[in-house]
Amino acid sequence: MKGKWTRHARTYADGGKNVTVVYDGPVNYRDSSGEWQPIDDTLVPSGEPGYAYENKADGYTVRFPADLSNDPIRLQLDGQMGGGSIGFSLRGAHGPGRAHGASDTFAGALPHTDVSYTATALGARELLTLDSPAAPQSFRYDLALGHGVKAEQLGPRAVALLKADGRSRSS
Repeated sequence: MKGKWTRHARTYADGGKNVTVVYDGPVNYRDSSGEWQPIDDTLVPSGEPGYAYENKADGYTVRFPADLSNDPIRLQLDGQMGGGSIGFSLRGAHGPGRAHGASDTFAGALPHTDVSYTATALGARELLTLDSPAAPQSFRYDLALGHGVKAEQLGPRAVALLKADGRSRSS
């Protein structure tokens, strides 16, 4: 009964009754034809040159490069979410990733630092794992924002991707 689905709920027929399950986070997205589809952020091989993986099915596409030193992480919102894109690179990071589930991990991307990116129903998440006191104490990023998109700092650990109308689209 996809016609009764929403971003946070799915309705099923069960023995002559309709049963709706409401979730505390997004479980569905609208595809290019406006139909509700289940979110699946499992990483699959990317057909985009320079990129190794991308999430399988969501209201956005995040692409992870074959090597962090060659291309930025790319996040593209689909038309149903207003379009727009952002690219970001951790300065000095390098090396190939290893995908597992919805995450791509770049071991040793910086000295004594592993970097992991995870596709979620709400956007892409980054985790820096420092394995020594000799690891860098600060990190710098390069951002490339698509037309009509701005980034807004949400505190020390989060950035929101905003459209020109000021509404948050992803974090």
